[in-house]
Amino acid sequence: MPVAPKLIASFLLALRGAYGACRDITDCGTCVSHTLLGVHDCYFCGVDLGCHAVGSAVSPCTPAMADDQCISLASLSACSNNDADMCATMTGSEVKQLHIAVAGRTGMRIMWKTEAAVTCQVSATTGSSSVTGVVDPPKNYIEGYGYHHVALLRDLSPGATYQYTVSCNGHTATRSFEVAPDGLTSYTALVLADMGYGSKGNAEQSRQMMEELKGPTRI
Repeated sequence: MPVAPKLIASFLLALRGAYGACRDITDCGTCVSHTLLGVHDCYFCGVDLGCHAVGSAVSPCTPAMADDQCISLASLSACSNNDADMCATMTGSEVKQLHIAVAGRTGMRIMWKTEAAVTCQVSATTGSSSVTGVVDPPKNYIEGYGYHHVALLRDLSPGATYQYTVSCNGHTATRSFEVAPDGLTSYTALVLADMGYGSKGNAEQSRQMMEELKGPTRI
């Protein structure tokens, strides 16, 4: 290699070393702000929470659509789908799609999704009593589409209303449920079919309808 290209390559390596390698960056905000001679040379993958050099292997981010949450390949400090400030706060630990299922007379199963394979905790309280959930390891059923979590709350007090919290690396979500009272022989339930697609607005309308019906009918 001629002397001039060697010097340029050495200069670029030194410059990259001074500003840190992409793989050493752990947050999206710093990643999208990382530049080499004014050009963005890193992108942040929302699936594996890693900062990768442009042109490097992106196998942890397959399929391609999965890494568009927080990405910058252009010369502007911005993400493709979100502004830089919003992008900087996004992580794969956010609790999503939180829902519950009855697990026997005194049990409740809590389920949720995260984009990354993070460790989470579940707890529930009623008055001065608290219960810690037994959490299964996260499972990835389709590569690139997040991880599903399940926790089981046992030995709940019949008739009590519990506030339960799911915590994943500093991200929390809190909801409540009521345990069926002793001696319950019948109940009224509202059942909705979720096809898994459609606009968010429709989902919000369904939620609002359930909330309106829940009070007067004790659903």
